[in-house]
Amino acid sequence: MRSKLNSFLRGVFLLGLLIFITPGRVLAVTRVDIFASDITAKTGEIISVDVAASDFSNLYSAELHLQYDPAILLAVDEDGNTVTKAGEGDIFTANKFVAENLISPEEGKVDYAVTFLGGINGRSGEGILLKMKFKILKEESAAIQFADLLLLNNLLDSIPLAGNSVVINPDSAGGSENEPGSSDSNGGDGSTQEPIENFPADTGGNTSTTDPDIIDSSRRSTITGSESQGGDTPGDTAAENGSNEIADTATARGFTDMQGHWAQEAVDALFRQELINGYEDGTFKPDNYISRAEIVVLLARGLGLAGAADGRTLFTDDPVIPDWARRYVAAALRDGLIKGYEQADGSCLFAGERFVSRGEYAVLLARILEKNFGNLHPAQLFFTDADAIPDWAIDAVGIALAGGIIEGYEDDSFRASGNVSRAEAAVILKRVLYVIELK
Repeated sequence: MRSKLNSFLRGVFLLGLLIFITPGRVLAVTRVDIFASDITAKTGEIISVDVAASDFSNLYSAELHLQYDPAILLAVDEDGNTVTKAGEGDIFTANKFVAENLISPEEGKVDYAVTFLGGINGRSGEGILLKMKFKILKEESAAIQFADLLLLNNLLDSIPLAGNSVVINPDSAGGSENEPGSSDSNGGDGSTQEPIENFPADTGGNTSTTDPDIIDSSRRSTITGSESQGGDTPGDTAAENGSNEIADTATARGFTDMQGHWAQEAVDALFRQELINGYEDGTFKPDNYISRAEIVVLLARGLGLAGAADGRTLFTDDPVIPDWARRYVAAALRDGLIKGYEQADGSCLFAGERFVSRGEYAVLLARILEKNFGNLHPAQLFFTDADAIPDWAIDAVGIALAGGIIEGYEDDSFRASGNVSRAEAAVILKRVLYVIELK
């Protein structure tokens, strides 16, 4: 159902007046209700229907799937013309990306997915997610209800939900005015409403024990983990220091050195997707720096780039590219993800053993974003050390920032020359995959 979100983001905490508790914090319940301007409308009349959210905090992304009876209701504009897009509300306004907005009149479905972009906080308070109008085709009972619903804050937590759908012309069904589980107090419009039900429970959750209040939460993005321990660049978890790729030795409980780590959730998710590996001793070594060979392998895997059969490249140092990385490097070169280092004599080096700087990785991230979304406008940089970002990386940093892929440190610096750690690599790859999946 949730075709626009990656599989590791598809949990949702739900139902009733839940309070979801993680170590050191409590997330309040957000209400999402469907309201109709007139639940006793006659055939041929047009009613307004709003999907409203209230009591939300740090709302950054939303995905809604509604269903209704197309034999009774027809989505229209104010003039009664059939429409295939819903009207947007006042929660997601500027600096947003609408991944999906589709009304299927024949199937009676509404699919909508939206997220903010860039390193910003989500919205808090109350407002409208969607605005629609429906024409009554038959004076019969018809529900407009949630088939599925997912809200995320910018820490990648699913936001606990409670709410109701709405029934038009409820008396036509011959039953009681209020369906089981409905509440007359939900919205005060007297409508017959049904509770949100049967959402799959989130069995993963965010296992991080990091208190988000000590992190630079003003620079968060949709796919974030924490950057308080470093920057934000994805990397491969293949073996460091030129050794060949390490086999999967982590247990079902995860890597032995990741328990309580700020990047644990991202590392665990990518490990479950078989995108990253650890070391033979069951560790991940999150603070080790990541090499160019390793980061190319991880990106190529995550992006699904098919490796060349022989893995040969035109790089001058092709003979020393590790065997475990060779075919991924060839695929990344073929797809324009990497270019190498041009030398004075006209040759070009891959330099797979070199550590990756944050500036260099921003260039790779910008290429990925523009390959998927076309030319993008760089965001204005707020970093205190923006003047120190190399000219060749400045636009790429702005593009990656606008796409919600990179952020800065707690002191608002970017540190373009700093090396990328394996933990930072995992967090950023998760963001990249999420944003691409929203396309």
